Amino acid sequence: MSNRVRIEPTLFQDLDENLNEIGEVKYGFRMFDDEGQSYSTVRSTKEKMENALNEYEGERYEQWIGLAMSHYNKEIEAMFDVVRDQANGIYVGENWYTWEQIKKTLESD
Repeated sequence: MSNRVRIEPTLFQDLDENLNEIGEVKYGFRMFDDEGQSYSTVRSTKEKMENALNEYEGERYEQWIGLAMSHYNKEIEAMFDVVRDQANGIYVGENWYTWEQIKKTLESD
């Protein structure tokens, strides 16, 4: 069974110990698979998040992949290595994108 990697667009909101919202909402992503996880709070407003995504060419899923690739750490690098090694697809949000759809984006790094 292959290891499915997922990039999940995420809205981050800090809470106090009583679960009251504190601080500002932040936009970013979580990336995870069966072996690891990572996250990145990329921007402080929806407009800034849109601008960050628009720095990358292609369809929206390609922009999310590009953004995740630009926030490399050991965990993210390992997840992308699994995708490349297995020539496997990736989830972006709830949608599955095949290796054929994403390989050009992954090979451009």
